[in-house]
Amino acid sequence: MPYSKVIISIAYGKVDDAHVLNAVYIAVSKLKKLRIEPVIVQYYTPGLKLRIAVNGIELKVDEKLVDNIVSTALETVSNDLFNRDRVFVEGGFAAAYEIV
Repeated sequence: MPYSKVIISIAYGKVDDAHVLNAVYIAVSKLKKLRIEPVIVQYYTPGLKLRIAVNGIELKVDEKLVDNIVSTALETVSNDLFNRDRVFVEGGFAAAYEIV
């Protein structure tokens, strides 16, 4: 079962820009190993500049694209989990136990 979801959006305006999909699929494979479910949304509009975003954070398209996608996904997922679980910690509902 996936731990969390991230949305990877790809916008491109030339068919030649679709070469970045290989990097995106490599990043998707890495994210799935970390139990993060990536959702890929891609759209084509003629003349549009190539853009890739992870959960709304736009990334620079360069040779480090795979690592940037994975690290941005991990960062946004951890922020989302922190914000979700912060309510329990602030409300005093957090507990820990140790099995001996």
